[in-house]
Amino acid sequence: MNLKTNSEWVEWGRRDPLFGVASWANKDAQGTAPWKDEEFYALGESDWRDFEPHWRRYGYTPGTFVEIGCGAGRITNQLSRVFERGHALDVSEDMTRYAAAHVPSQNIQWHVTKGLAIPLEDNLADGAFSCHVLQHLPSPEAGYAYFREIMRTLKPGGSLMIHLPIHMYPVAVSRKFSMLCDFLYTKFLRPVLAIKTDYQRYRIKRGGTPPMHGTSFDQLELHRTLIGMGFERVEFVTFPLTSNNALHPFVMATKPKA
Repeated sequence: MNLKTNSEWVEWGRRDPLFGVASWANKDAQGTAPWKDEEFYALGESDWRDFEPHWRRYGYTPGTFVEIGCGAGRITNQLSRVFERGHALDVSEDMTRYAAAHVPSQNIQWHVTKGLAIPLEDNLADGAFSCHVLQHLPSPEAGYAYFREIMRTLKPGGSLMIHLPIHMYPVAVSRKFSMLCDFLYTKFLRPVLAIKTDYQRYRIKRGGTPPMHGTSFDQLELHRTLIGMGFERVEFVTFPLTSNNALHPFVMATKPKA
């Protein structure tokens, strides 16, 4: 399946692979302080120092990793230093080519995909990681398709650490108000955002800036869905990054042991 959102990430990979991954103000190729390679990969090292302790406390095995949406290899570079081997996936050939040229590790296989399907056999990976990727999918359902693929690909006992925007409606305050919030977001806001993204996607061919579509996941629905897929020890953790002090929510879960 070829996702609609692939087109903008293929374009970001062609135009500005570093800014497409780390979209900080003035850091684009035409900005006042565009990313330099050493600065970009140093950012990945800093972010990984924030990510890894949380995953380590949760528990992971540093055998084989799979990374969804590797981009230009900002975090792939760090994963390759911790895990014995790994598979890095992205929908942009330009992104993976840039990453392969700048990430010196020889223990990585790079894969260009169409999205959703992970081109690996069952029960292969000890860990699955992703950051700043599922937030750009066209819908939560596309994200759940990735989680099903992760379940298939992980070894029994393997774990995941996936960043994605999470929201939680105020059920404890008012169930009716919570249902209204969900209705407004699902039936009105998401379709409006999709129309806006479609227009920006149309403008790409005329030189327009590629969109960065935003998708948020309902925490209760996400938890129920992952449990329904068979994952166990589903946990959520939110923490700020040293690099920009922005809060990042992650979900962690484990494939049951045989």
